[in-house]
Amino acid sequence: MDTKKEKELYNSISSLVFNTLNHIKVGILILDKVKKKIIFSNSHFKFLAREYEEIIVKNIFKGLNSKRKKILHNDMVIGNDYNIGYSIYQVSDRMFFILLSNISYRKVYLEAKGRNQFYDKVSSLMAEIAHEIGNPLTSVVMTLQVMLSNLLEWDMDKIKEYVQISINELNRMSNFLDKMREISKDIKLKIRPVFLKTVVDQVIFQNRAKMERKNISISNHVDEKLKVLIDGDALFRVFFNLFQNSFDSFTQQGRIKIHIEEVNELFVKLVYQNDGPPIHEEILGKIFIPFFSTKKKGRGIGLDISLRLMTRMGGMIKTEVPEKGWGVKFTLYIPVADSSD
Repeated sequence: MDTKKEKELYNSISSLVFNTLNHIKVGILILDKVKKKIIFSNSHFKFLAREYEEIIVKNIFKGLNSKRKKILHNDMVIGNDYNIGYSIYQVSDRMFFILLSNISYRKVYLEAKGRNQFYDKVSSLMAEIAHEIGNPLTSVVMTLQVMLSNLLEWDMDKIKEYVQISINELNRMSNFLDKMREISKDIKLKIRPVFLKTVVDQVIFQNRAKMERKNISISNHVDEKLKVLIDGDALFRVFFNLFQNSFDSFTQQGRIKIHIEEVNELFVKLVYQNDGPPIHEEILGKIFIPFFSTKKKGRGIGLDISLRLMTRMGGMIKTEVPEKGWGVKFTLYIPVADSSD
């Protein structure tokens, strides 16, 4: 293979890698620590950084060159309370892969839940992103480096094999980005008075085949005259996610119980329980974190989306230690509709 074709092949594969990174909706930097230069930055980083790009890069290099213990997941406040969270992933002795995101929108959550809890969740999310994108990216970089150094000796079949390895890893990154899009996409709601029992009955009807197949019984104690102020489709999705989690935990039979515990001038307090395997107390605080799942093939986004939907509707969903005889307990605080509606 002549030098021109070698360069064309390498440039083609490199272009594929960088084009993929350029369309990721997370800020990405690839830095050379020794030369103190940017090897690559994607378009979303430029969008996030705006006029602060030089400051952000300078602060990251300062951290990379510090003799103190490296903090892999951190944030920086720049400009007018503009908060950038970032995660550092080391590719080689001198090459570092940096993921950045705007975490300013978490300010309300930070004030409500406390600084430590907030940073724990941000750290966990950034670590997951670093793992899911950093590992395949490292594999692609190493594969291309090995292939480039052996282009003269390898036949076309061997080259195709290494190209396919790179493509497989890029597909893995693409699948992860699909999950990211599901979490980050805009949610438009139509809030109006809805009969709560109607929504619950719709979810039960939709899942009747699975319930019959697995011999699952359900107790539905919801007043048919009770109205809530929500988006019916969004609340349906929340209940649907709870049902799917229950079905996944059951083997051949099980029980689900839905009942109203309290109604006041603000909320309907609804309790959802099943008698499947219990969720251990140390896990209760993690199940709403994006990508966290106790299932081998779980995507870990259903409960995160449910929490976002509930808060967008002015309510809340949380887990609690269940009563004796039950494995899982979710409590939903659903905005109550005015009696005149």
